[in-house]
Amino acid sequence: MIDAHGKITNGGVDGLLKDCDMPPVAEYSKKFDKARAAIKQGDFKTAQAELAKLEKDTGADGDNAKALDKWIEDHGAKRIAEGDAAREAGDVFGARDAYTEVQKTWSPKAECVKTAKDKLTDLKNDKDCKKALGLEKTWAQAVACEESGDKASAAQLYEKCAKGAAGTKFADLCEKKAKENK
Repeated sequence: MIDAHGKITNGGVDGLLKDCDMPPVAEYSKKFDKARAAIKQGDFKTAQAELAKLEKDTGADGDNAKALDKWIEDHGAKRIAEGDAAREAGDVFGARDAYTEVQKTWSPKAECVKTAKDKLTDLKNDKDCKKALGLEKTWAQAVACEESGDKASAAQLYEKCAKGAAGTKFADLCEKKAKENK
């Protein structure tokens, strides 16, 4: 089986379903076509703008718009949580990219965008993260070598990153990746 992140797993269907993040199922009127199309494209900013208009309706359309908007906000919070997990694991770039995605893709009025902005600011001001961010080019080269199958070069580049960010979680991650490529 393949999980929600594209990884092959031996887990059962129940384990995979917990990772599924789908919009709420409802009887949506034609008024929702633009919002639903935007969601399919990952354009939550447009979707939230469309839903804001519909939330004023009474009845099913208003309720559905509120439920869909809540799902979008929750989806953003999950993406931020993924960024937090990446940062905790030393993956400063994964964290930065997750927070930036939320900031760019969700409505500026969304609570998750405010949270993402705060986390990006904290990330950029953290001395350990600054060390890692300064090594982005070397990290990118290491990843590219690893992806192309040049494990020896990848290991050397990951070691270089580890030395440049010594004493950080990022360095620990780099050391682990260097060992995996030896």
